[in-house]
Amino acid sequence: MIAVIPMVVYNTAFYNLQIYPLNTWAIVAALLTLSGVIFTSFIVSKLISGPIIKLEQGSHIIGSGTLEYKVGTSDSDEIGGLSRIIDQMSENLRAVTMTRDEFNKEINERILAETTLRESEERYRLQFNETQDAIFISDAETGIIIDCNKATTMLVGKEKSDIVGKKQNIYYPTVEYAEDVYIKTLMKCLEDKEGEMHFAKIMSSDSKIKDVSIKANLFELKGKVYLQEIFRDITEQRAMEKTLIDIEEYERYRLGYELHDGLGQLLAGISFKSRFLEDSLKEKSVPEAEDAARITSLIDEAKEQVRLLTKGRTPLEMDSDSLLVALKNLSTNIERIFKIPCLFKHGENVTVNNKTAALHLFRIAQEAVTNAVKQGKPGQMEIAICRIDDTIELTIRDDGKDEKISSDSIATGMKIMNYRAGIIGATLDVLENSENVTVLKCVFHDRPLLDDNDN
Repeated sequence: MIAVIPMVVYNTAFYNLQIYPLNTWAIVAALLTLSGVIFTSFIVSKLISGPIIKLEQGSHIIGSGTLEYKVGTSDSDEIGGLSRIIDQMSENLRAVTMTRDEFNKEINERILAETTLRESEERYRLQFNETQDAIFISDAETGIIIDCNKATTMLVGKEKSDIVGKKQNIYYPTVEYAEDVYIKTLMKCLEDKEGEMHFAKIMSSDSKIKDVSIKANLFELKGKVYLQEIFRDITEQRAMEKTLIDIEEYERYRLGYELHDGLGQLLAGISFKSRFLEDSLKEKSVPEAEDAARITSLIDEAKEQVRLLTKGRTPLEMDSDSLLVALKNLSTNIERIFKIPCLFKHGENVTVNNKTAALHLFRIAQEAVTNAVKQGKPGQMEIAICRIDDTIELTIRDDGKDEKISSDSIATGMKIMNYRAGIIGATLDVLENSENVTVLKCVFHDRPLLDDNDN
């Protein structure tokens, strides 16, 4: 019995010693497995949640307005595909946003441009309506007026509704005259003479003739060409100028008559006495007879000079055939005084109905030949005048080869000629051809309707 008990105790202790190591290793193994599972789970969770977190952060960044941000991943799983879809959506949204911004910018620029244009139009319309000069805008092709300002209605004495839509002949004395002025205005613009002033006459609603200066220019709008004309009423100015011209002509006439009736008669008396003295000395056969003859000759020459001066001062009053005779005498005087051949040519039936115009045409010719002698020292000159229907053409030609219109006196002469041409509504042009011949041409429309009550 005693022997059996120790054996049992021994066997039990041995069994316990065997079981304990086995449990320890099992626990260790279990712990290791658990740790591996936990680690693996952590790694897997990171692999899964990382892209999701990045996707969430990227969505917040993109949602805040940073559309350039890319979530981007090259993974081929669902999250990678989703991230690429989000990137594409942000890219599309950025493109749309840029388009919207550009569109808004373009809209703002257009609004600004329209505002600026509207303000400019308002300023132009204000200036257009409030300017003191009459402004007509018409279709360059048809001549129909499409707009005018307030000064226009005051100038022609018509309402705007009675002007717009009509042709320009509504404010000219005759249709033919209107066509002449319109064509002349248009041609000056086409010849690159925009802004060059010319003169005309218009008729107001109360049948009063008014003098106007005209400046015109062509402009294009939406593929159509328009003519803008600025009319300035110079009626009072012309009246004062005419008064000054009348005073000048009166002084010319007065001086001419005084030369003729005063100095001319005195020289005639001296010439008679001198010739009587010459004859008496010749009868006595004294040597002084030759001196008396020379004195008589000098007196006769002085008489001729007075006669020529008198004709220059009163060209249209002392000759019966008026303008033609005066021009003929002018050419003769050029030859006698300056020793320059001067040919005078004229057509048939050259009569000028307007007496004031006839006088101004002569003065223009007189100034032109004087200028030619001063500036060019010509070898030959020509004065020509002709009538074509109701148009008078006066031309002065010279072959002078020295300086052309250089001195102050010559420039003043040109201003005077242009001024005289403007008074009678004529045009004045100076041309030089290939043969170095200077041609001055004055074209005057001789219409009784435009006469300033001078007939």
